[in-house]
Amino acid sequence: MATTFPISPLIPGGYSTVDASALMASEGSAQRRTGAVIGEAALGATGTAHLFTSPKALQGVLRSGPAYDAARFMFLGGASRVIVVRAGSTTEADADLAGTGGSPLTLTAKLSGAEGNEVKYEIDADNRVSLTYTDKWTGAGVAEVFEGGPDATPQHLADLINGKVSGVRASTLVSAQIKRTGNAPDAPVDGALPLTTTTAAESLTGGDDGDAPGTADFADALSVLESEDVDIIVAATGRADIQASVIQHCNIMSTPAVRRERTTVAGPALGTKPAEVIAQAGALNSSRAQIVFPGASNFDADGALKQWDAYYVAAFTAGRHLSVPDPATSLTSATFDWPDIELRLSAVPGGDQEKLLEAGVTPIAPMPSAGFQYVDSLSTYKTDQSFRDFHKVRTADESAKRLRNRLATKFNGRKTTAGLRETIRNEAVAELRDQVTEGLLVQARPPEVLADPDNNRATLVNAAVLLPDTQKYILLTLSLQPPSTQGVGDIL
Repeated sequence: MATTFPISPLIPGGYSTVDASALMASEGSAQRRTGAVIGEAALGATGTAHLFTSPKALQGVLRSGPAYDAARFMFLGGASRVIVVRAGSTTEADADLAGTGGSPLTLTAKLSGAEGNEVKYEIDADNRVSLTYTDKWTGAGVAEVFEGGPDATPQHLADLINGKVSGVRASTLVSAQIKRTGNAPDAPVDGALPLTTTTAAESLTGGDDGDAPGTADFADALSVLESEDVDIIVAATGRADIQASVIQHCNIMSTPAVRRERTTVAGPALGTKPAEVIAQAGALNSSRAQIVFPGASNFDADGALKQWDAYYVAAFTAGRHLSVPDPATSLTSATFDWPDIELRLSAVPGGDQEKLLEAGVTPIAPMPSAGFQYVDSLSTYKTDQSFRDFHKVRTADESAKRLRNRLATKFNGRKTTAGLRETIRNEAVAELRDQVTEGLLVQARPPEVLADPDNNRATLVNAAVLLPDTQKYILLTLSLQPPSTQGVGDIL
Protein backbone atom coordinates (compact mmCIF):
# COMPACT_ATOMS: atom_id res chain seq x y z
CA MET A 1 0.00 0.00 0.00
CA ALA A 2 3.04 2.28 0.20
CA THR A 3 3.05 5.35 -2.00
CA THR A 4 5.27 8.34 -2.55
CA PHE A 5 3.85 11.81 -2.12
CA PRO A 6 3.24 13.63 -5.45
CA ILE A 7 4.93 16.90 -4.42
CA SER A 8 7.84 18.12 -2.28
CA PRO A 9 6.48 21.27 -0.60
CA LEU A 10 8.64 24.09 0.67
CA ILE A 11 6.05 25.38 3.14
CA PRO A 12 5.98 23.52 6.49
CA GLY A 13 2.63 21.94 7.26
CA GLY A 14 0.42 18.92 6.67
CA TYR A 15 -0.48 17.94 3.09
CA SER A 16 -2.92 15.31 1.88
CA THR A 17 -4.06 13.70 -1.35
CA VAL A 18 -6.90 11.39 -2.32
CA ASP A 19 -6.29 8.47 -4.73
CA ALA A 20 -9.70 7.41 -6.04
CA SER A 21 -8.43 4.38 -7.93
CA ALA A 22 -9.49 0.93 -6.79
CA LEU A 23 -7.00 -0.51 -4.29
CA MET A 24 -8.60 -3.64 -2.95
CA ALA A 25 -11.97 -5.24 -2.46
CA SER A 26 -14.00 -4.20 0.54
CA GLU A 27 -14.27 -6.57 3.52
CA GLY A 28 -17.65 -6.30 4.29
CA SER A 29 -21.03 17.04 14.11
CA ALA A 30 -22.03 20.03 11.93
CA GLN A 31 -19.21 22.11 10.44
CA ARG A 32 -19.22 25.80 9.50
CA ARG A 33 -18.92 25.09 5.80
CA THR A 34 -18.80 28.01 3.41
CA GLY A 35 -20.36 28.46 -0.01
CA ALA A 36 -19.14 30.91 -2.64
CA VAL A 37 -20.86 32.70 -5.52
CA ILE A 38 -19.15 34.52 -8.37
CA GLY A 39 -21.11 36.66 -10.79
CA GLU A 40 -22.53 40.02 -11.73
CA ALA A 41 -24.05 42.38 -9.14
CA ALA A 42 -25.30 45.95 -9.16
CA LEU A 43 -23.05 47.08 -6.33
CA GLY A 44 -20.20 45.89 -4.16
CA ALA A 45 -16.47 46.22 -4.77
CA THR A 46 -15.01 43.94 -7.42
CA GLY A 47 -11.94 41.88 -6.53
CA THR A 48 -13.20 41.48 -2.96
CA ALA A 49 -14.50 38.45 -1.06
CA HIS A 50 -17.68 39.71 0.62
CA LEU A 51 -18.57 37.37 3.50
CA PHE A 52 -22.20 37.10 4.62
CA THR A 53 -23.50 35.11 7.56
CA SER A 54 -27.18 35.89 6.92
CA PRO A 55 -29.23 36.82 3.84
CA LYS A 56 -30.34 40.11 5.40
CA ALA A 57 -27.04 41.84 4.59
CA LEU A 58 -26.97 40.82 0.92
CA GLN A 59 -29.03 43.66 -0.50
CA GLY A 60 -27.17 46.30 1.48
CA VAL A 61 -23.90 45.30 -0.22
CA LEU A 62 -24.89 43.86 -3.63
CA ARG A 63 -28.32 45.44 -4.20
CA SER A 64 -29.33 43.18 -7.12
CA GLY A 65 -28.04 41.06 -9.99
CA PRO A 66 -27.32 37.37 -10.64
CA ALA A 67 -24.72 37.02 -7.85
CA TYR A 68 -27.13 38.59 -5.36
CA ASP A 69 -29.97 36.22 -6.30
CA ALA A 70 -27.70 33.16 -6.36
CA ALA A 71 -26.41 34.00 -2.88
CA ARG A 72 -29.99 34.54 -1.70
CA PHE A 73 -30.95 31.06 -2.94
CA MET A 74 -27.84 29.52 -1.40
CA PHE A 75 -28.98 30.84 1.98
CA LEU A 76 -32.51 29.60 1.23
CA GLY A 77 -31.06 26.14 0.68
CA GLY A 78 -29.58 26.20 4.18
CA ALA A 79 -26.08 27.69 3.92
CA SER A 80 -24.91 29.61 6.98
CA ARG A 81 -21.84 31.29 5.42
CA VAL A 82 -21.67 32.63 1.86
CA ILE A 83 -18.82 34.50 0.16
CA VAL A 84 -19.72 36.56 -2.90
CA VAL A 85 -17.19 37.91 -5.37
CA ARG A 86 -18.61 40.44 -7.79
CA ALA A 87 -17.23 39.71 -11.24
CA GLY A 88 -16.54 42.64 -13.51
CA SER A 89 -14.48 45.80 -13.78
CA THR A 90 -15.74 49.10 -12.43
CA THR A 91 -14.50 52.68 -12.52
CA GLU A 92 -15.08 54.63 -9.33
CA ALA A 93 -16.58 58.11 -9.32
CA ASP A 94 -14.50 61.00 -8.01
CA ALA A 95 -14.21 64.77 -7.82
CA ASP A 96 -11.31 67.20 -7.47
CA LEU A 97 -12.04 69.90 -4.88
CA ALA A 98 -10.87 73.31 -6.07
CA GLY A 99 -8.79 75.46 -3.74
CA THR A 100 -6.34 78.32 -4.01
CA GLY A 101 -4.17 77.90 -7.11
CA GLY A 102 -5.30 74.36 -7.88
CA SER A 103 -7.26 71.37 -6.58
CA PRO A 104 -5.55 70.11 -3.41
CA LEU A 105 -8.00 67.31 -2.55
CA THR A 106 -9.71 64.46 -4.44
CA LEU A 107 -12.78 62.61 -3.20
CA THR A 108 -13.30 59.03 -4.46
CA ALA A 109 -16.59 57.20 -3.99
CA LYS A 110 -16.66 54.10 -1.82
CA LEU A 111 -19.76 52.99 -3.73
CA SER A 112 -18.56 50.98 -6.71
CA GLY A 113 -19.15 51.95 -10.31
CA ALA A 114 -21.98 54.14 -11.54
CA GLU A 115 -23.68 54.26 -8.14
CA GLY A 116 -20.85 56.50 -6.92
CA ASN A 117 -22.16 59.22 -9.25
CA GLU A 118 -25.11 59.57 -6.86
CA VAL A 119 -22.85 60.94 -4.11
CA LYS A 120 -23.09 64.74 -3.87
CA TYR A 121 -20.83 67.23 -2.12
CA GLU A 122 -21.04 70.89 -1.07
CA ILE A 123 -18.20 73.14 0.09
CA ASP A 124 -18.99 75.97 2.51
CA ALA A 125 -16.80 78.58 4.16
CA ASP A 126 -13.98 77.50 6.48
CA ASN A 127 -13.41 74.23 4.57
CA ARG A 128 -16.71 72.69 5.57
CA VAL A 129 -17.41 69.59 3.41
CA SER A 130 -20.96 68.17 3.30
CA LEU A 131 -21.74 64.83 1.63
CA THR A 132 -25.15 63.34 0.78
CA TYR A 133 -26.42 60.18 -0.88
CA THR A 134 -29.86 58.64 -1.42
CA ASP A 135 -30.09 54.90 -1.99
CA LYS A 136 -32.35 54.40 -5.03
CA TRP A 137 -33.19 50.83 -3.95
CA THR A 138 -34.31 51.59 -0.41
CA GLY A 139 -34.87 55.35 -0.44
CA ALA A 140 -32.64 55.71 2.63
CA GLY A 141 -30.51 58.84 2.80
CA VAL A 142 -27.04 59.46 4.21
CA ALA A 143 -25.68 62.89 5.19
CA GLU A 144 -22.19 63.60 6.52
CA VAL A 145 -20.48 66.87 7.49
CA PHE A 146 -16.75 67.43 8.07
CA GLU A 147 -15.71 70.72 9.68
CA GLY A 148 -12.21 71.42 8.43
CA GLY A 149 -11.99 74.85 10.04
CA PRO A 150 -10.31 78.06 8.80
CA ASP A 151 -6.78 76.85 9.63
CA ALA A 152 -7.08 73.38 8.10
CA THR A 153 -4.39 71.95 5.84
CA PRO A 154 -5.07 69.53 2.97
CA GLN A 155 -3.61 66.68 5.04
CA HIS A 156 -5.76 67.49 8.07
CA LEU A 157 -8.92 67.65 5.95
CA ALA A 158 -8.08 64.34 4.25
CA ASP A 159 -7.41 62.74 7.65
CA LEU A 160 -10.72 64.10 8.93
CA ILE A 161 -12.69 62.56 6.06
CA ASN A 162 -10.75 59.28 6.28
CA GLY A 163 -11.42 58.86 10.00
CA LYS A 164 -7.83 59.40 11.11
CA VAL A 165 -8.69 62.22 13.50
CA SER A 166 -9.60 61.13 17.02
CA GLY A 167 -13.31 61.35 17.74
CA VAL A 168 -14.36 61.72 14.09
CA ARG A 169 -15.89 58.79 12.23
CA ALA A 170 -14.68 58.14 8.69
CA SER A 171 -16.97 58.91 5.79
CA THR A 172 -19.03 55.95 4.60
CA LEU A 173 -19.40 57.56 1.16
CA VAL A 174 -15.94 58.68 0.05
CA SER A 175 -12.25 58.50 0.75
CA ALA A 176 -10.05 61.59 0.44
CA GLN A 177 -6.62 61.81 -1.17
CA ILE A 178 -4.09 64.64 -1.40
CA LYS A 179 -3.77 65.69 -5.03
CA ARG A 180 -0.21 66.44 -6.08
CA THR A 181 1.34 68.05 -9.14
CA GLY A 182 3.35 64.93 -9.96
CA ASN A 183 3.49 61.20 -9.31
CA ALA A 184 6.26 61.33 -6.71
CA PRO A 185 5.06 60.96 -3.09
CA ASP A 186 6.78 64.23 -2.15
CA ALA A 187 5.56 66.20 -5.19
CA PRO A 188 4.02 69.58 -4.26
CA VAL A 189 0.33 69.66 -3.42
CA ASP A 190 -1.82 70.95 -6.29
CA GLY A 191 -2.97 74.17 -4.69
CA ALA A 192 -3.86 75.06 -1.11
CA LEU A 193 -6.77 75.68 1.22
CA PRO A 194 -9.23 77.26 1.67
CA LEU A 195 -11.42 75.21 -0.64
CA THR A 196 -13.57 77.09 -3.11
CA THR A 197 -17.18 77.22 -1.92
CA THR A 198 -19.92 75.78 -4.12
CA THR A 199 -23.26 77.43 -4.87
CA ALA A 200 -25.16 74.11 -4.94
CA ALA A 201 -24.62 70.40 -4.40
CA GLU A 202 -22.40 68.83 -7.07
CA SER A 203 -22.09 65.15 -7.99
CA LEU A 204 -19.06 62.94 -8.16
CA THR A 205 -18.54 61.87 -11.75
CA GLY A 206 -16.88 59.18 -13.85
CA GLY A 207 -18.32 56.15 -12.07
CA ASP A 208 -18.97 53.30 -14.49
CA ASP A 209 -20.06 49.65 -14.11
CA GLY A 210 -18.29 48.51 -17.26
CA ASP A 211 -19.53 45.79 -19.58
CA ALA A 212 -21.16 42.54 -18.50
CA PRO A 213 -18.47 40.35 -16.91
CA GLY A 214 -16.54 38.21 -19.37
CA THR A 215 -14.18 35.27 -19.15
CA ALA A 216 -11.31 37.32 -17.71
CA ASP A 217 -13.58 38.87 -15.08
CA PHE A 218 -14.73 35.46 -13.85
CA ALA A 219 -11.10 34.30 -13.82
CA ASP A 220 -10.24 37.27 -11.63
CA ALA A 221 -13.12 36.40 -9.30
CA LEU A 222 -11.82 32.84 -8.98
CA SER A 223 -8.38 34.24 -8.17
CA VAL A 224 -9.91 36.09 -5.23
CA LEU A 225 -11.26 32.76 -3.92
CA GLU A 226 -7.81 31.17 -3.98
CA SER A 227 -7.06 32.56 -0.53
CA GLU A 228 -10.49 31.73 0.92
CA ASP A 229 -11.62 28.55 2.67
CA VAL A 230 -14.75 27.59 0.71
CA ASP A 231 -16.43 24.24 0.17
CA ILE A 232 -18.73 24.72 -2.83
CA ILE A 233 -18.57 27.35 -5.59
CA VAL A 234 -21.46 28.38 -7.83
CA ALA A 235 -20.97 30.59 -10.89
CA ALA A 236 -24.07 32.73 -11.41
CA THR A 237 -24.08 32.12 -15.15
CA GLY A 238 -25.12 29.40 -17.55
CA ARG A 239 -21.98 29.74 -19.68
CA ALA A 240 -20.35 26.32 -20.06
CA ASP A 241 -16.86 27.80 -20.50
CA ILE A 242 -17.11 29.63 -17.18
CA GLN A 243 -18.35 26.49 -15.45
CA ALA A 244 -15.42 24.57 -16.94
CA SER A 245 -13.01 27.18 -15.56
CA VAL A 246 -14.58 26.80 -12.12
CA ILE A 247 -13.95 23.04 -12.26
CA GLN A 248 -10.34 23.66 -13.27
CA HIS A 249 -10.04 26.00 -10.29
CA CYS A 250 -11.52 23.35 -7.97
CA ASN A 251 -9.13 20.70 -9.27
CA ILE A 252 -6.09 22.92 -8.73
CA MET A 253 -7.19 24.15 -5.31
CA SER A 254 -7.83 20.55 -4.19
CA THR A 255 -4.29 19.37 -4.94
CA PRO A 256 -1.98 18.42 -2.05
CA ALA A 257 0.18 21.50 -2.61
CA VAL A 258 -2.70 23.95 -2.14
CA ARG A 259 -4.80 22.22 0.57
CA ARG A 260 -8.06 24.11 -0.07
CA GLU A 261 -10.39 21.34 -1.28
CA ARG A 262 -13.62 22.46 -2.95
CA THR A 263 -16.34 21.43 -5.38
CA THR A 264 -18.85 23.19 -7.63
CA VAL A 265 -22.55 22.93 -8.49
CA ALA A 266 -23.62 24.31 -11.87
CA GLY A 267 -26.70 24.61 -14.04
CA PRO A 268 -27.58 25.79 -17.56
CA ALA A 269 -29.74 28.73 -18.61
CA LEU A 270 -33.50 28.55 -19.07
CA GLY A 271 -34.52 26.94 -22.34
CA THR A 272 -31.61 24.50 -22.46
CA LYS A 273 -32.61 21.10 -23.87
CA PRO A 274 -31.79 17.79 -22.13
CA ALA A 275 -29.46 16.77 -24.99
CA GLU A 276 -27.47 19.99 -24.53
CA VAL A 277 -27.09 19.38 -20.79
CA ILE A 278 -25.96 15.83 -21.48
CA ALA A 279 -23.28 17.12 -23.85
CA GLN A 280 -22.09 19.64 -21.25
CA ALA A 281 -21.84 16.97 -18.56
CA GLY A 282 -19.81 14.79 -20.91
CA ALA A 283 -17.37 17.63 -21.49
CA LEU A 284 -16.93 18.31 -17.77
CA ASN A 285 -16.60 14.71 -16.46
CA SER A 286 -15.39 15.69 -12.99
CA SER A 287 -16.06 14.19 -9.56
CA ARG A 288 -15.87 17.77 -8.24
CA ALA A 289 -18.74 19.04 -10.39
CA GLN A 290 -22.48 18.55 -10.18
CA ILE A 291 -24.96 19.78 -12.81
CA VAL A 292 -28.60 20.23 -11.78
CA PHE A 293 -31.44 20.47 -14.31
CA PRO A 294 -33.94 21.98 -15.13
CA GLY A 295 -34.65 25.55 -14.01
CA ALA A 296 -37.54 26.27 -11.65
CA SER A 297 -40.01 28.87 -10.42
CA ASN A 298 -39.63 30.78 -7.17
CA PHE A 299 -40.11 34.25 -5.74
CA ASP A 300 -37.77 37.16 -6.37
CA ALA A 301 -36.63 39.59 -3.68
CA ASP A 302 -39.83 41.62 -4.13
CA GLY A 303 -42.14 38.62 -3.74
CA ALA A 304 -43.03 38.14 -7.42
CA LEU A 305 -43.07 34.58 -8.78
CA LYS A 306 -40.74 34.06 -11.76
CA GLN A 307 -38.74 31.38 -13.53
CA TRP A 308 -35.10 31.01 -12.63
CA ASP A 309 -32.24 29.52 -14.63
CA ALA A 310 -30.86 26.21 -13.41
CA TYR A 311 -27.72 27.93 -12.08
CA TYR A 312 -29.93 29.53 -9.42
CA VAL A 313 -31.26 26.05 -8.65
CA ALA A 314 -27.57 25.06 -8.41
CA ALA A 315 -27.02 27.75 -5.77
CA PHE A 316 -29.99 26.46 -3.79
CA THR A 317 -28.69 22.89 -4.16
CA ALA A 318 -25.25 23.95 -2.94
CA GLY A 319 -26.96 25.42 0.12
CA ARG A 320 -28.63 22.05 0.71
CA HIS A 321 -25.25 20.30 0.58
CA LEU A 322 -23.71 22.87 2.92
CA SER A 323 -26.53 22.58 5.45
CA VAL A 324 -26.20 18.87 6.22
CA PRO A 325 -24.12 18.05 9.33
CA ASP A 326 -22.50 15.10 7.56
CA PRO A 327 -21.06 15.66 4.05
CA ALA A 328 -21.61 11.95 3.39
CA THR A 329 -25.35 12.71 3.14
CA SER A 330 -26.78 12.39 -0.37
CA LEU A 331 -29.62 14.52 -1.72
CA THR A 332 -31.01 11.54 -3.64
CA SER A 333 -34.84 11.57 -3.35
CA ALA A 334 -34.69 14.71 -1.19
CA THR A 335 -37.64 17.03 -1.72
CA PHE A 336 -37.22 20.11 -3.91
CA ASP A 337 -39.80 22.45 -2.44
CA TRP A 338 -40.00 25.17 -5.11
CA PRO A 339 -43.44 26.03 -6.54
CA ASP A 340 -42.75 24.61 -10.01
CA ILE A 341 -40.04 23.40 -12.39
CA GLU A 342 -39.31 24.53 -15.92
CA LEU A 343 -39.64 21.16 -17.63
CA ARG A 344 -41.29 17.82 -16.82
CA LEU A 345 -38.71 15.15 -17.63
CA SER A 346 -39.97 11.86 -19.03
CA ALA A 347 -39.66 9.00 -16.53
CA VAL A 348 -40.39 6.19 -18.98
CA PRO A 349 -37.59 3.64 -19.62
CA GLY A 350 -35.12 5.22 -22.00
CA GLY A 351 -36.64 8.69 -21.42
CA ASP A 352 -35.00 11.97 -20.45
CA GLN A 353 -34.54 11.11 -16.78
CA GLU A 354 -32.61 7.93 -17.57
CA LYS A 355 -30.52 9.65 -20.24
CA LEU A 356 -29.61 12.47 -17.85
CA LEU A 357 -28.70 10.03 -15.08
CA GLU A 358 -26.51 8.01 -17.43
CA ALA A 359 -24.71 11.25 -18.37
CA GLY A 360 -24.07 12.27 -14.76
CA VAL A 361 -26.68 15.03 -14.57
CA THR A 362 -28.76 15.51 -11.39
CA PRO A 363 -32.40 15.72 -12.56
CA ILE A 364 -35.24 17.34 -10.63
CA ALA A 365 -38.62 15.80 -11.39
CA PRO A 366 -42.13 15.40 -9.98
CA MET A 367 -42.54 13.01 -7.05
CA PRO A 368 -44.94 10.08 -7.49
CA SER A 369 -47.52 11.81 -5.31
CA ALA A 370 -47.05 15.58 -5.32
CA GLY A 371 -44.18 18.05 -5.32
CA PHE A 372 -40.67 17.63 -6.72
CA GLN A 373 -37.50 15.78 -5.78
CA TYR A 374 -33.86 15.25 -6.70
CA VAL A 375 -34.06 11.99 -8.64
CA ASP A 376 -30.41 11.27 -7.86
CA SER A 377 -27.47 13.38 -6.63
CA LEU A 378 -24.63 12.79 -9.07
CA SER A 379 -21.31 14.23 -10.10
CA THR A 380 -20.49 14.42 -13.79
CA TYR A 381 -17.71 11.84 -13.26
CA LYS A 382 -18.33 8.71 -15.31
CA THR A 383 -14.86 7.15 -15.20
CA ASP A 384 -15.34 5.52 -11.79
CA GLN A 385 -18.77 4.40 -10.59
CA SER A 386 -17.79 4.91 -6.94
CA PHE A 387 -17.39 8.64 -7.50
CA ARG A 388 -20.54 9.21 -9.53
CA ASP A 389 -22.31 10.18 -6.29
CA PHE A 390 -21.49 13.84 -5.66
CA HIS A 391 -21.24 13.42 -1.91
CA LYS A 392 -18.40 10.87 -2.24
CA VAL A 393 -15.64 13.32 -3.12
CA ARG A 394 -16.98 15.74 -0.51
CA THR A 395 -16.73 12.95 2.06
CA ALA A 396 -13.19 12.11 0.98
CA ASP A 397 -12.23 15.80 1.23
CA GLU A 398 -13.68 16.04 4.72
CA SER A 399 -11.89 12.91 5.90
CA ALA A 400 -8.55 14.04 4.46
CA LYS A 401 -8.85 17.55 5.90
CA ARG A 402 -9.67 16.27 9.36
CA LEU A 403 -6.80 13.79 9.38
CA ARG A 404 -4.40 16.39 8.00
CA ASN A 405 -5.37 19.09 10.47
CA ARG A 406 -5.22 16.79 13.49
CA LEU A 407 -1.80 15.37 12.70
CA ALA A 408 -0.26 18.62 11.46
CA THR A 409 -1.37 20.47 14.59
CA LYS A 410 0.18 17.88 16.89
CA PHE A 411 3.28 16.73 15.04
CA ASN A 412 4.45 19.11 12.33
CA GLY A 413 7.95 20.35 13.12
CA ARG A 414 8.54 17.89 15.95
CA LYS A 415 11.94 16.27 16.40
CA THR A 416 12.21 12.61 15.48
CA THR A 417 12.51 10.63 18.67
CA ALA A 418 12.23 6.95 19.45
CA GLY A 419 8.64 5.86 18.98
CA LEU A 420 7.47 9.13 17.41
CA ARG A 421 6.20 7.52 14.23
CA GLU A 422 4.27 4.99 16.30
CA THR A 423 2.75 7.92 18.23
CA ILE A 424 1.74 9.51 14.92
CA ARG A 425 0.21 6.22 13.83
CA ASN A 426 -1.79 5.96 17.07
CA GLU A 427 -3.11 9.52 16.62
CA ALA A 428 -4.09 8.75 13.02
CA VAL A 429 -5.86 5.58 14.18
CA ALA A 430 -7.77 7.63 16.77
CA GLU A 431 -8.90 10.19 14.17
CA LEU A 432 -10.01 7.55 11.70
CA ARG A 433 -11.83 5.67 14.45
CA ASP A 434 -13.67 8.90 15.31
CA GLN A 435 -14.68 9.30 11.67
CA VAL A 436 -16.00 5.73 11.54
CA THR A 437 -17.93 6.24 14.80
CA GLU A 438 -19.52 9.42 13.41
CA GLY A 439 -20.47 7.64 10.17
CA LEU A 440 -18.23 9.75 7.96
CA LEU A 441 -16.40 6.53 7.03
CA VAL A 442 -17.52 2.91 7.01
CA GLN A 443 -14.11 1.41 7.70
CA ALA A 444 -10.46 2.45 7.85
CA ARG A 445 -7.49 0.13 7.70
CA PRO A 446 -4.60 0.68 10.12
CA PRO A 447 -2.55 3.51 8.61
CA GLU A 448 1.05 3.14 7.52
CA VAL A 449 3.60 5.71 8.75
CA LEU A 450 6.97 5.85 7.02
CA ALA A 451 9.69 8.13 5.79
CA ASP A 452 9.06 9.71 2.39
CA PRO A 453 11.47 7.92 0.01
CA ASP A 454 11.85 11.16 -1.97
CA ASN A 455 12.39 13.33 1.12
CA ASN A 456 13.54 11.36 4.17
CA ARG A 457 13.03 14.37 6.41
CA ALA A 458 9.27 14.25 5.74
CA THR A 459 6.88 11.61 7.05
CA LEU A 460 4.10 9.96 5.05
CA VAL A 461 0.85 8.68 6.52
CA ASN A 462 -1.04 6.35 4.16
CA ALA A 463 -4.60 5.50 5.18
CA ALA A 464 -6.97 3.27 3.21
CA VAL A 465 -10.56 4.27 3.96
CA LEU A 466 -13.96 3.02 2.85
CA LEU A 467 -16.56 5.68 2.12
CA PRO A 468 -20.26 5.03 2.72
CA ASP A 469 -22.03 3.17 -0.09
CA THR A 470 -18.82 2.15 -1.86
CA GLN A 471 -17.27 -1.23 -2.51
CA LYS A 472 -13.60 -0.31 -2.49
CA TYR A 473 -11.08 1.53 -0.40
CA ILE A 474 -9.49 4.81 -1.47
CA LEU A 475 -6.11 5.99 -0.31
CA LEU A 476 -5.59 9.15 1.74
CA THR A 477 -1.93 10.17 1.79
CA LEU A 478 -0.73 12.82 4.20
CA SER A 479 2.77 14.30 4.28
CA LEU A 480 4.14 16.05 7.34
CA GLN A 481 6.82 18.47 6.24
CA PRO A 482 9.78 19.62 8.36
CA PRO A 483 10.10 23.25 9.50
CA SER A 484 12.61 23.94 6.73
CA THR A 485 12.91 21.73 3.68
CA GLN A 486 16.19 23.53 2.93
CA GLY A 487 17.82 22.61 6.25
CA VAL A 488 19.46 19.48 7.61
CA GLY A 489 18.71 17.12 10.44
CA ASP A 490 16.31 14.30 11.09
CA ILE A 491 13.15 16.15 12.15
CA LEU A 492 9.59 15.52 11.19
